[in-house]
Amino acid sequence: MTSTTAVIGLPVAGVVQLWTDESSIWRVAEFDALAELVGTGQIERTEVAPRRFREVGVLDDAAGTLTVDGTVFALEPADAFDGDFWDALNRTVTATAADAFGRGEMIVIERGGWTASDSEYCLAAALVNDGRPIVLIETAPAPSDDDYWPPSDDATGQTVTAPLSEESLPGIGALTMSAVNGWGVAPWDVVATYVVPDRDSAENGADDE
Repeated sequence: MTSTTAVIGLPVAGVVQLWTDESSIWRVAEFDALAELVGTGQIERTEVAPRRFREVGVLDDAAGTLTVDGTVFALEPADAFDGDFWDALNRTVTATAADAFGRGEMIVIERGGWTASDSEYCLAAALVNDGRPIVLIETAPAPSDDDYWPPSDDATGQTVTAPLSEESLPGIGALTMSAVNGWGVAPWDVVATYVVPDRDSAENGADDE
């Protein structure tokens, strides 16, 4: 038996991609149970850059199992892809962002693996602007010919904001889905990176006020 730590991609429509030293795509027998765990803050993480973390599990590809938070999930290699994967990505990102905001974290959706990217990403954050909570979504590169993002003259990236509410949260998933669709990847090719605030700096700043 060979067990290896694997970065867990965003689960979409019964499928999840895992990254060890190589990537592999699997169908999960108890998919809903895995999907309910991902993004909740209960899963072990690895730091891929300062204060940037990704969720990990233990993959035994010979046995076809993934162990996450003490739960063993049965896997089968994904050799056919039937499902509404883009809509599933939309919903998964929205739920993941809402959970992250509740922990005071930001999320970055980017290509999966063990390294962070500055060239292709979609970041979502809950902030306070002039005393009012807002949601900020930033992506790079700027989407083109897009029905979701407003037109932009800056091809390097784009940022939109809106008041933070139950009504605005679904926009995070829709805008992220649209941005990722322009990268030439599949919905299961991306991962959530969790950005944890530097709480010591924040506390020191509050003490100085």
